[in-house]
Amino acid sequence: MAAKKKTGKTQGVSIYTIAESMNVSPGTVSRALNNRPDVSVGTRKLIRKKASELGFKLRTFEPRVTNICVVIEVTPNQSSLFSPFVDAVLDGVWKFCTENDMELSLFGEKPERLNECDLSRVLGRRSVNGAVFLNATRHSQYFAALNEQNFPYCCVLSGAPEAAQWTIVSDGTALGKRATSHLIDLGHRSIGLLDTLTGLEIGVERRTGYEQAMANAGITPVPELVFTHADCGDSVADGFEFGARGVRVLLDKNPAPTAFMTMSDEVAFGAIHELVSMGRRVPEDISVLSFDDSRFCQYANPPLTVISQSNERFGYEAAKLVSRRIEQNLQTNPYPALSIAGDLIVRGSTGPAPRKL
Repeated sequence: MAAKKKTGKTQGVSIYTIAESMNVSPGTVSRALNNRPDVSVGTRKLIRKKASELGFKLRTFEPRVTNICVVIEVTPNQSSLFSPFVDAVLDGVWKFCTENDMELSLFGEKPERLNECDLSRVLGRRSVNGAVFLNATRHSQYFAALNEQNFPYCCVLSGAPEAAQWTIVSDGTALGKRATSHLIDLGHRSIGLLDTLTGLEIGVERRTGYEQAMANAGITPVPELVFTHADCGDSVADGFEFGARGVRVLLDKNPAPTAFMTMSDEVAFGAIHELVSMGRRVPEDISVLSFDDSRFCQYANPPLTVISQSNERFGYEAAKLVSRRIEQNLQTNPYPALSIAGDLIVRGSTGPAPRKL
């Protein structure tokens, strides 16, 4: 009986065949054919070309769904990955992924771990194709390696200098100045700053705006009226506790603040809660202003005056840029720098400075 004639180009061709012909490991071939970012772009192209030459069906190894991961740097005093800011950004990323049939994943880690590991490999093992970074700081050291490996990513509001062209920003200085000017226009001269963002570029910008507005009004900024995590002594559980503790500390200063500017809604809620528990009226005795404008702000008692920023849009635009980097293999950003504006929304938590008796 005559033997059956073998048919089909892929008969006998496997990842081991490709690996042997290129003198690489089968694992490298598998990751390259799956378009994994932990294999360099050049190596991926060579392996896929060789597989095609040998008649290997590449479509079998194409990833089913693009996975965009939101990577959150977790600070030492952070008890939870989530905050109103993170929630809103995640909503924006989720909406983009849903509209474009992509997968959303989440990864949180301390900065020292992120700096020490080969991050593209860590994410590659999770089948991540690109990442949106939150809470990255000037000292985040992993972006140089991500740039070298051409790993698709985007930062929201803050990042290291190496990530500048891939960071979506707002004019933090102008917004900090506008927020402080609102309080100055109401007659406040002693304004406390509850600053939870000292390690982030956006935090530096907002504080700069605060100081500029004070100086422009002929008011000498008082460093003692700025409360940061370094002033806590020990760790605080979250922004609520930070706001409460900051109020207690700064009200003991001379002169005590007649208004507080906070960096997030959580901090503002904690500050207002503490003021009320101390018998202080908001805004009759002390005004409170915040950034972000989560859904809770307009339902607070009193409703919170804010610099409103569309954090959901930050997430949506960041995911869009990461998607473009994945699809187009971008090594430089050809798109105009994106800066998302904010706006002052005056509600019930700010009012005229109390008269001196």
